[in-house]
Amino acid sequence: LPHCACRPGYSGNPFTGCQQVLPECTNSAECDQKLACINQKCQNPCLGMCIGNTTCEVQKHLPHCACRPGYSGNPFTGCQQVLPECTNSAECDQKLACINQKCQNPCLGMCIGNTTCEVQKHLPHCACRP
Repeated sequence: LPHCACRPGYSGNPFTGCQQVLPECTNSAECDQKLACINQKCQNPCLGMCIGNTTCEVQKHLPHCACRPGYSGNPFTGCQQVLPECTNSAECDQKLACINQKCQNPCLGMCIGNTTCEVQKHLPHCACRP
């Protein structure tokens, strides 16, 4: 059976006339800032760009991948969960305390004036200078 169709790059009814399909865009400057000109259409450039525990944000038509909070690594190959250094002070050296999941000096910023700070069993103790 004979078959009528519009040629590639044209659309419409082939029996009454086909019109040339005009591109939505020819470059990304013609698209919204959060879109890019891909195959002559304004599209989200993030689709399929970032993998494995990442987020994608479009800035000036370009996709920018980043690791989700709590993850680190290369956002283009995949991010791994950051494991805490500690969950309680008993996991730290006696002179350190578990602060924000890291073994840290608990004296920092604790004692003011003419005092000293000494850590005993993970806790800061302030004392007057002699």
